Amino acid sequence: MAAYDEINAVYEQHFQESDPAQTTVGVCELLGGASVTLDAVTALE
Repeated sequence: MAAYDEINAVYEQHFQESDPAQTTVGVCELLGGASVTLDAVTALE
């Protein structure tokens, strides 16, 4: 959670026209030593 503002700033750079939902979960450690995990949902037309 300490890097939330930094991650949110990068997120805003990539999604300027829309504001898709975000999921933020504070955990002690991610699998494999990862710093960030991402969830994505898309619509196919």
